[in-house]
Amino acid sequence: ILPTDQVMEITADIDDMNPEWYEHIISVLFKAGALDVVMLPVHMKKNRLATRLNVLAREVDFETLSEIILRETTSLGLRYNVLNRLMLQREIVVKETQFGPVRFKQAWSGEGNLYSKVEYDDCARIAKVHNIPIKEVYARINAV
Repeated sequence: ILPTDQVMEITADIDDMNPEWYEHIISVLFKAGALDVVMLPVHMKKNRLATRLNVLAREVDFETLSEIILRETTSLGLRYNVLNRLMLQREIVVKETQFGPVRFKQAWSGEGNLYSKVEYDDCARIAKVHNIPIKEVYARINAV
């Protein structure tokens, strides 16, 4: 049986903000406990192009993250819902590679199938340190 839990979804539609600010806002939200942050293009009334900011949060972080969104964006209000979530069981494991230790996210399906994926941050660090393209880092680590 796969584990389940509940999370809060916080949504704001933003149509009048400098898009250069999004990177900062996303970073602040993750540092404050956001589980996920997604930005999607949408059309609002009067056919205005906008960005929908979706944030998944633990209930304990809901108030803090809502305050950040209202403080850091030009949104005048938020929508929120409680969502039920179904997840694969997962853990982070460290494997030795030709580049040294690298983290992998491993997950198991209900049938026991194992999925393994190298962590992006480790690959980005390796690419920078060794001055090689990140796609080569992924290829070399996954070839083993």
